Amino acid sequence: MASLTSAASTDEVTRLRLRHRHTTAHLVGLAAMVAQLPPLTPDMPLMAATLAIRAHFTVPSSPASNSFRHLLTTNFSSALPQAQTMSPPDIVSALLPLYEQRRLLRLISSFPSFFKVMLS
Repeated sequence: MASLTSAASTDEVTRLRLRHRHTTAHLVGLAAMVAQLPPLTPDMPLMAATLAIRAHFTVPSSPASNSFRHLLTTNFSSALPQAQTMSPPDIVSALLPLYEQRRLLRLISSFPSFFKVMLS
């Protein structure tokens, strides 16, 4: 018979695996979006940069990018209601406060309980 501790451990492992998959999906999605951005350099002539940017916006999104945008629309519908049409910098700007909030909550949850009371 499994003990309560092993059941809790199994639940924790399952939760951590789910979080790992979620984080990996975000990293792969952001990488796919960034990989599609045109390579621009400071010494690039303005006309060449303009053509590269124009070409970027006329090329259809990759399947990985579309999948990531769907993931964002599903998981962050209130923060990213237009994820399908947002630019990569806009998506990152919208996600950054969410990631920072999660990092802070994770940090606070790791404090001993008396610190939690002091912070409340």
